[in-house]
Amino acid sequence: MTTFPAPLEPRLARASLVTLILKARIAISMANTRFVRIITMKAKAGRGNEFVKKFREGVAATAGEIEGMRRLYLLRPVGKKDKFVVISLWDDEESAEEYARSPQNSKYGDQLASVQKGKERVKKYAVELHVVGKGVGTEE
Repeated sequence: MTTFPAPLEPRLARASLVTLILKARIAISMANTRFVRIITMKAKAGRGNEFVKKFREGVAATAGEIEGMRRLYLLRPVGKKDKFVVISLWDDEESAEEYARSPQNSKYGDQLASVQKGKERVKKYAVELHVVGKGVGTEE
């Protein structure tokens, strides 16, 4: 006679499933070659809020439609009114570089030019590991 293990309490079963999903996400992230661009930028003195508005209305408004882009963040260092960091996560380096050379990206650069001070600095990174936090994809 075959015996089966007792069914898991629903909360434990859900927690076990979430753990498996998170482990799968980590494995998938490690299997795929993700790519990150980190751009540091400055707004002209006193124009930081205007910079954010132009960024939101331009790049951020269409980020979900950009081929290969997974995430986009505009960060402002605490205590700095006119400095910004843009972090973008991509499927691969090719997608990121194709967008960087695109007319669409040039258009957004032109829109920011009136409030941007100097030239942005770009650093490029390969993602070695991408971990999804506990709260992502769960009810908790």
